Amino acid sequence: IYWQVIEFNNVKSKQIVSSASTSNNDERQITITSLNSLKSIIYSTNKDTTTTAGSVYNQYVSACRIVNNTTIGISGQTSKTINCQIIEFN
Repeated sequence: IYWQVIEFNNVKSKQIVSSASTSNNDERQITITSLNSLKSIIYSTNKDTTTTAGSVYNQYVSACRIVNNTTIGISGQTSKTINCQIIEFN
């Protein structure tokens, strides 16, 4: 397991969005509360609870992106839940 702690100053808002990706890598667009995309970052996390032989968690790729001030895009390799966090700074 790898992890990293990041501390931010001057945070204006934080939004968390959870959604299933589509199974064919198509992007799903989701409406969010308006923000200044030039002062924002986005990142994604996911967890697959299905296991293969040996109880190893399956891995898959996901992506979140800021499309515009009120929309994000979510995509992934499989129909799994993807969590996106959007942080807007002052």
